[in-house]
Amino acid sequence: MALGADGRSITVDLIESPALAWTEVNYAWLSPAADIIRIGTSKQPIGGRLAAYAKDINKRLQLDKGSTPTWEADAWLQKLTEFGHLSAFVHLPDMVETVAGPVRPYLDIERALIAKHRPVLNRSHR
Repeated sequence: MALGADGRSITVDLIESPALAWTEVNYAWLSPAADIIRIGTSKQPIGGRLAAYAKDINKRLQLDKGSTPTWEADAWLQKLTEFGHLSAFVHLPDMVETVAGPVRPYLDIERALIAKHRPVLNRSHR
């Protein structure tokens, strides 16, 4: 993730990888100094979720519409101004056998990571 050329928008460039198709994953946006900015999950292919950050944040910044709150869109711009860019890292948890059958515990992992690291751009601490 980086600032757009105008300094008031963001871009997300994805590196071609089979990981872009992973589902039920955890991800984190990190600064170059490894500061955790945001932690999340995606049930759908992660490539689409990461790319959606640009669409969602820019919609708020440029049109003042969308699901991203204004304070959060401004905070993303501030972090990108401060760090130059952010990188997303993705983790595909192993399946765990339960009485209900195999389950990928990505939501539990997200909850534990948010509680432990309390990233500045997570809106809730589930």
